[in-house]
Amino acid sequence: MEAEGEESPGAREKYPYFPPEARRELERLLSDPDFQCTDRNKKFLRYVAEALFQGREHTVKAYSIAVDVFGRPSNFDPSIDPIVRIEATRLRAALLRYYERPGHDSTIKIELPRGRYLPMFSGVSGSDGTTLTGGGHPEPRAYVQANREINRLHPKRGMRSVAIFCGLVGGALLGIGLLLPVDPFGASRLPEISDKPRVSLEVQSVDQTSDSDAARFRDDLMIALSRFQTVHLSAPDITSDVKQVSSAAGALLSHKSKYRLLVKYQSDISKTSVVWQVIDRDSGELIRSGNDQAIPDRLAQKDAEQELASQLAVRFASERGVINNVETTREMAHPTLGNGCLLRAGLAPQTDEREHLRQIRNCVERTLEVRPGDSDAFALLSLLVIRQAEDPRSGEQALAYARHSVMLAPDSDRSRFALMLAQFNEGNVDAAVSEGYSALGLNPNNLAGMAKLARILFMIGRWDEGAALARKADRFEYMAYPDAEMTLGFDAFRRRSFEEALLRLRQVDGRNDYMTQLLCIATLAYLGRIDEAHTAIDELRSSRAKFEETFQADMADERLAPSLVSSLASGLTRAGLTLH
Repeated sequence: MEAEGEESPGAREKYPYFPPEARRELERLLSDPDFQCTDRNKKFLRYVAEALFQGREHTVKAYSIAVDVFGRPSNFDPSIDPIVRIEATRLRAALLRYYERPGHDSTIKIELPRGRYLPMFSGVSGSDGTTLTGGGHPEPRAYVQANREINRLHPKRGMRSVAIFCGLVGGALLGIGLLLPVDPFGASRLPEISDKPRVSLEVQSVDQTSDSDAARFRDDLMIALSRFQTVHLSAPDITSDVKQVSSAAGALLSHKSKYRLLVKYQSDISKTSVVWQVIDRDSGELIRSGNDQAIPDRLAQKDAEQELASQLAVRFASERGVINNVETTREMAHPTLGNGCLLRAGLAPQTDEREHLRQIRNCVERTLEVRPGDSDAFALLSLLVIRQAEDPRSGEQALAYARHSVMLAPDSDRSRFALMLAQFNEGNVDAAVSEGYSALGLNPNNLAGMAKLARILFMIGRWDEGAALARKADRFEYMAYPDAEMTLGFDAFRRRSFEEALLRLRQVDGRNDYMTQLLCIATLAYLGRIDEAHTAIDELRSSRAKFEETFQADMADERLAPSLVSSLASGLTRAGLTLH
């Protein structure tokens, strides 16, 4: 017989993370006849608590609970069947009633905070006196300050949102505060932190008579590049690696830069042309080269050159530009935290989308433990929470993260666009549009963000404004953005130009975009191509088995203007669908 209060070796092996008093409280609670709770919700509580005890927080999802605890089938969809949210509410109420009853004298309380499925054990402390959160580990100090800042700005939402974050990240910590990466980093090792690539710019005048024009163009290009949040520009270093090209068009080079942008400028009365090269400074490898030109037809010479500078900035420094494409390729071979998370997040998942999103979120959370002031990481975390939407209060959580990102970097277009999407997700349409235009004011060349704002504007019924912005985002033929193409496809659909709509929709991969899939089915039906529409329906059902039953609710969630809902529904009905 074991002495009362002692823990068996088997129990320690089964529960390697939580201190024994937390485990004893769980067993005491579940065996107490005064705990008025259904048997299946007791099973629910044990399931999520044991996941925490074993350090498996990442496995606690609405899907896994529904299948493992409530016996739902493997095709369970939490957006259709709210069983887990309902039972979580009942379990939460039962715990609250139990611990508030007269005569209760336990120093430990088990809580199920709103908006999450991970319990919290209050009254249990780590070795340094910090409170143990849902992950069973001391709350990372890096998040304490972030939590305070969010709570100070948004006292009703901040604490709840970041507490969830802290619980998830806690499971990845070692006792001394270092991190051991798991997927996609492979075997346990200290994480490598990557930063945004540093680039230097050199503009050379082919004809010395154009030196002053080349200098002006260099300034325009520097300004356009500096507005992107994806690269760092090297400052001039007059003590080491600065090469004086001419008195008017000096080079901006630094030995610290990773990439060299070399632009050769030539201008005459009819046009301005540039030949450019992107060079890896370490290896000397020529990564990419090309030529572009500005022809001042409808625009004045100066405006045409500014547009050319914008085009080059997009080509070099956008999230899908030359430099970040190279960085992403390297990142896939040697994954890192930090900027590597953002690069991999932009990739289409190579396996299951849920697994891809989980891995990226894991990467971001561990980055924030090392860099608690990383505004880009908070912005990406907000977007991931929206995409995953695993908890009832995911919208509030995403909004809190986006607001914190803006607080950390108020001049970041990335932060503002993340806040735009979080506001729109919560139904704050006017606030979302305002944030979108604020972001464009910070970087008018962020075409991906511009395309997302265009989509929002069009879907809420501001059609001309949205379509015009989408055309602006779509103006460079080498860079296509799905949100812009979908918006222009919807605009053609609204004008009943169905061939044009289908052409737009098929220029992008819309397999992971619900609205694009619906629009494609409706367009094919209006064109009388019913067999193709049925094939598209089967593809959509593979990811959304019961989309017909949720159509009206889905359109409300998308904030789609009623007239667009009606036109879309008519096309889907022509395809043989019965909508609810």
